[in-house]
Amino acid sequence: MTVTKKRSVKDWIISLVVLVAGIALMCSGSSDLLVLGAFLTVVGIILLLVLKSSYHFEGASAGYKRHTLEYSAALKQDVTDFLNGKTNRLPKAEGTGGLLVYVYENPSADPAGFAQVFEFSQYEYKPVGDVYKLERHQVDSLLHSAS
Repeated sequence: MTVTKKRSVKDWIISLVVLVAGIALMCSGSSDLLVLGAFLTVVGIILLLVLKSSYHFEGASAGYKRHTLEYSAALKQDVTDFLNGKTNRLPKAEGTGGLLVYVYENPSADPAGFAQVFEFSQYEYKPVGDVYKLERHQVDSLLHSAS
């Protein structure tokens, strides 16, 4: 299952507000505001091109927000068992590294979330298994384990 980044509604609104503000300042007639307007217009165009904060999955129409959790590499089996639904026990995210878990959540979507697990090896994070589909209680448990 592939993950792609796309623009969210929030991204569109921010980009268009900056762009329209820049154009409005350029049309105001003041030479001082012309430079500021040109700058804001360029920034708005750049934001339209690069701002992407929503993650989309094959087969899922909704956009998801990504959260990052770090676990000790020794907890790999416990984390993957939880994601596979084999256990309800989830260790607390420690932030010590070795195991990186991306949790993608959308409270109003079905499925409620996805997770990807990466293991640190040879100076880079490599994927462990495939993308896991999560139920609402799993997403909540993962996000609460980080706090």
